[in-house]
Amino acid sequence: MTNESKARWYALKLILVYFSIIAALIIIGYIDLFYMAVAVVAMLALMIAVAIYRDAYYDKLMELEKNDQSRTN
Repeated sequence: MTNESKARWYALKLILVYFSIIAALIIIGYIDLFYMAVAVVAMLALMIAVAIYRDAYYDKLMELEKNDQSRTN
């Protein structure tokens, strides 16, 4: 498994956690019938989730590449 695929899998696992949180917020919003608030929260959560995904992906990729370089030296 390459470093990129390891980093991608790590970031996907992390984003799945955040999407489950988004789903819980949407369910709570629908129960309380705050449709506009649900839409706003979902959009903000999605933007945050994408930013976290990118951050997690590149952090893990850099960490894996650093570990590979230390093993070869």
